[in-house]
Amino acid sequence: MSSWASAQERTMARWLSSKINTPIVDLVSAVGDGLVLVQLINCISAETGASSYILSPVHPRPTFRIHKLENVADVLQFCRLELKINTCNISAENIVDGDVKLILGMIWTLFVFATSQSMSMKNETSSVAEIKAILLKWLNNVCRRRALPVLSNFNSDWSFQRMRRPDLVFACILDTFLPGLVTYDDFPNGKMLANMELLCNVAETKLGIAPLAVPEDFNMLVPDEKCIIFYVLQWYLFFESADDATVVQDSDNDAVPASPKDSILSFLSSLISAVKLRNRYETMSLRLVNHINNARSSLSRTEESLERCIASYNMSCELNQYCAELSTSDWENELAGRGNSVHITNAISSIRNIMSQYEQFRLQVKPVLFHQDLPELKALFKSVQAELKKCGISSGYLPSKQLSLFSICDRLALLDQLDRQVGEKLQAYVEELRWTKLQKLGSLVSMLHSTLHQQKSISEPLKAFVDSIDMLSSFKCELDVFGERIRQKHTTAELRAIIGSAESLDVPDTPVTPEQSAFEMFKALVAAEQNQRNLSGSDIRDFLKRIVPVGKFSSLDVSSLLQAIPTRRLLVRSESDNLMSYASDDSEDSGSVFEEAQRQLEHKLLGNYNILYDLDAFVTRMENGFKL
Repeated sequence: MSSWASAQERTMARWLSSKINTPIVDLVSAVGDGLVLVQLINCISAETGASSYILSPVHPRPTFRIHKLENVADVLQFCRLELKINTCNISAENIVDGDVKLILGMIWTLFVFATSQSMSMKNETSSVAEIKAILLKWLNNVCRRRALPVLSNFNSDWSFQRMRRPDLVFACILDTFLPGLVTYDDFPNGKMLANMELLCNVAETKLGIAPLAVPEDFNMLVPDEKCIIFYVLQWYLFFESADDATVVQDSDNDAVPASPKDSILSFLSSLISAVKLRNRYETMSLRLVNHINNARSSLSRTEESLERCIASYNMSCELNQYCAELSTSDWENELAGRGNSVHITNAISSIRNIMSQYEQFRLQVKPVLFHQDLPELKALFKSVQAELKKCGISSGYLPSKQLSLFSICDRLALLDQLDRQVGEKLQAYVEELRWTKLQKLGSLVSMLHSTLHQQKSISEPLKAFVDSIDMLSSFKCELDVFGERIRQKHTTAELRAIIGSAESLDVPDTPVTPEQSAFEMFKALVAAEQNQRNLSGSDIRDFLKRIVPVGKFSSLDVSSLLQAIPTRRLLVRSESDNLMSYASDDSEDSGSVFEEAQRQLEHKLLGNYNILYDLDAFVTRMENGFKL
C-alpha cells in the first residue's frame, strides 16, 4: 500500500472510530460486513438531521459473503435514495472485496457530506472546494494576529520539510480562542515535531479533539491533503461551535453598511416572509397531524377486522377440508359433503377487504406521510428558521407542542409501530392460509378433469363446486401476490414519494447572521413609539412609513404583518358619542373634527376600526419562539 493510502486509511479509521465510539484498527476489514457502515450512517443522520430513519442491517450477524453484500448494498442504496449521496461509482462487491482506493473514496464522500451539513455553508450541496475555502479563510483570519504566512492549500503549506510551521498555526488558534492554555512564544523553531506532538496532545486531552493526524503527517515534502483537512476541520468545528469561543473578524471586509432604513426594510421583508412560512408550516403540520390520526384509526380498524375474521372463520381447517383430494369412488357425495361454500365465500370476501385496506395504507397512505409530507414539513420549518436568522431573531421558531416536528415524528413512530404490528399479524395469517391444501388445488382440478370425462350428466352440486374452485384459485393468486408485497422492505410507492418530494422541496440556503441585528433596531423603534400597545391599523401603517425608505412602503405586504401582531378590540361606542367628542368647544384645533372623522372613516373602510394592535407584545413574542 502506498504512503498516501496508508496515511488516509489511518486518518479515516480514526475519524470513523470517533464517530461510532468503537476502536477501528483496520479500516478495510472493519467496513467489509456493512455493520460499521450502518453505525456511521446512523451517526451522520442523527448529527445532521439529514434523515429521520434509523438504518438497520439486513443481517445483524453476517457470516456468509452474500450476507455482507446485502448489508453493504442496503447502505449504498440508503445513501443514494435517502441522503442523496452519489454512490454510483462503488459497488457492494468493491467494499466486501477490500478495494482500498474505492473504500477510501467512499469514506471521504461521507466525510464531505457530514461536513457540509455541519458547517455554515452557502448552499446545501457544498463542495470540497467550498469547505477548503471556508477553512482557509478562518485560518488566515486567526494567523493574521501573529503575522504568520498566508495559507493557500492543505498540502505543501503544511510541510515541515518545506520549512513551513503548522505547529505555529495550531498554537495561534489556541492562543486566540483559549489564551493561557498554551504560551505561543514557547514553541521554538528547532523542535517542530515535538511542538506538534505537544499541541496534538493538548487538543486531545484538554479539548477532546480526536487525533486524526499525527506529527509525522506534517513531516513530508507534500503532506496528504485529505489527512490535513480531516484534522483541521476538527479544530474548526470545535471552536466555531463553542459557546465561549472568540470570533475572529475579517479586517479586510470593508463592505459599506446599509442605511438603517434599508436594514429595517430588509428586516420587515424577511419578517413578513417568515410569518407566511410559519402560517404554511402550521397549516401543513395540523393537516399532517389529522392525516396521521386518521391513518392510525383506519389501521386500528383493519386490525380489529382481522382479529374478528380469525375468530369467526376457521379458514385453515375449512380450506384443508374443502381442497383435499378425492378419497372415495363416490366422489359426488364426497364433494357435496365438503363444508359450506357460502361460508368460505363470506370469509374470503372479508379477507380480501382486509388485504385491500392494508395495501392501501402501505402503498398509498404511508409513503406520502413518511417520504413526502414529513420532508416538506422539515423544509418549511428550516425555511422559517432561515428567515428569522436573516432578521437577527436568534431564538428562532418554537411551534406549539402539538405541531412541533418532535411531536409529529413521535406520532409517525407510533403509526409505524402499529403498521409493523398489523403487518406481522396479517402476514402470519396469509402465510397460514397459503400453506393449507389450497396450494394443492391444482391436483384436485386435475383429478376432477379426468373424472368428469367419464360422466354422462353433471349434477348441480358439482357445477357449484367447480365454480367455487375458480374462486379459490383466484384467491390463492391474491394471497401469493399479497404475501410477496408485504415481505418487501421498501416499495416502489415509497421511491415515487421520495422522488416527488425531492423535486418539490425548496430548502433555503443557510444565511449568515448579520453583525448588527436589524431586529434590535426594530425593537428600539418600537420602544420609542408612543402608546405602542394601543395602535390602530392606520397608526401601524404610519409607523411603518416612517421607518422604511421613502417610496418603499408599497413593497411591503402589510396585511400579512398585521395578521401576526397581537390585537384587542375596543368596546363599541355609539355614533352619537363619537359626534359629541368631535364637536367639543374645547378643541384648540379647528380641523380636529374633520381629521378625527376621517380617521374613523378610514378605520371602518379597512374593516378594523375597533381593533388595537400591540407592538410591544409583538416584539416579546418574536423573542419567545416566534409565537405570534
